[in-house]
Amino acid sequence: MEYVKVTFKQDRAVIMDDQANGRTNEVLRVGAGIHTFTLGGEKNFSPEEITCEVFGTSEIEPEIINFEVDDDE
Repeated sequence: MEYVKVTFKQDRAVIMDDQANGRTNEVLRVGAGIHTFTLGGEKNFSPEEITCEVFGTSEIEPEIINFEVDDDE
């Protein structure tokens, strides 16, 4: 198993590979490999999605995936 932490200023659903997979700002367990992440709720964030390869992580050193508030909204 691998670990990711999707960060955002608000509590949101984390969508990984088109499936709900936990909440923002929590460490989540995922399988190793290439995954695409986005957030549920309002589309007031950027980027729209992030695709990355997740490997070599641990619960205390997860892959950090960061979304920012989109000021254009």
